Amino acid sequence: MPLTRWSERFETGIEVIDAQHRVLFDCLNRLGEVIHAEPSGTALDEGLACMAQRTIKHFQAEETLMKEIGYPARSLRSEQHNELILKVRTLQYKRAKGECVTPEFVAFLAGWFDHHITDSDLDYVKHMKALRHA
Repeated sequence: MPLTRWSERFETGIEVIDAQHRVLFDCLNRLGEVIHAEPSGTALDEGLACMAQRTIKHFQAEETLMKEIGYPARSLRSEQHNELILKVRTLQYKRAKGECVTPEFVAFLAGWFDHHITDSDLDYVKHMKALRHA
């Protein structure tokens, strides 16, 4: 069973962003499955790499969009992005040194993305829509 499911409440209306969010949910769910099935192996390393790569790519796209629309909270959102990337990269480093990845970390990521999309992302989308109607 997936850890988190895509739903309409995550829809931003920006297809490229929504598509990237769906990919992140897929990576997250695969990572959750791997941790339960094979908590120490190459599949786990690949799952973490997928999460790191897709997250970085997605955050770059969001930050470019926020810059283009002059989003006033862009630096705060960028800090949030950087903090999450650092957590994922730190976990990859610890994993490379033989430490375990716990299901709690995957649950943390699921909660983080849920909150970030429904709060932060939908806020810059609201700002963007307001600009279109101005």
